[in-house]
Amino acid sequence: MKINSFIFPTALVALMYGKNVMSKECQGKPEYELKFKYNWKESTTPRGFPDNPHFSEFVVCTHNGDYHMWRPGEKASQGVINIAEEGDLDTISDELDDAGKSVYDTALTDFQPVGVGTQRVRIKADENRTLLSAISMIAPSPDWFFGIRDVQLCDEKTGKWIPRPLNKFKLFAYDAGSDSGPLFTSDNDPTDPVTEIFRLDSDAPNDPDSAFFGRKARPFGYVTVTQKK
Repeated sequence: MKINSFIFPTALVALMYGKNVMSKECQGKPEYELKFKYNWKESTTPRGFPDNPHFSEFVVCTHNGDYHMWRPGEKASQGVINIAEEGDLDTISDELDDAGKSVYDTALTDFQPVGVGTQRVRIKADENRTLLSAISMIAPSPDWFFGIRDVQLCDEKTGKWIPRPLNKFKLFAYDAGSDSGPLFTSDNDPTDPVTEIFRLDSDAPNDPDSAFFGRKARPFGYVTVTQKK
């Protein structure tokens, strides 16, 4: 049997890069706006609600499947840990630089000084880097953060950019796995060894002293993503 010399190499290259042979590539460099709506009130987390709720800057990036900012069930990078514990952006900035061509664009919101408010930021994608991720520290906290991860901006069935891929994506709290403090204002209590990232909820961690214990978790806000150009 004669193998079609034009089809086989194309399929092989697609498999090498983890792409569906039948998927369609989105063209151009669209710009998206992220609107973060913060809504952290005492009713959100009545147990141990801090006197000074606030959030670090949101770090946002567009990237391909070779880079992952954070994932539940996996250990956090040092950059994610530093944001979750201290709101420190330096290490994750280095990690984004080290990702090279896997990351296309990056952006930062302003610091959010209170628990309720709105921030907007714009970011670009391209045909090879169609995923969107973001992270911000919930502060004060031992090592808690929220964000979005690996959001697909390209409809690979149609080859069209998705004009509004998220509709009020809820921002729940996650634990970076590096500090075992149970409350927002707990003293430092390093987790040794570091554990995997998990979403904080009524039974996670299963600790009666936890700020989230015995009560279904509520989101700290939400984000919408809208194509602008």
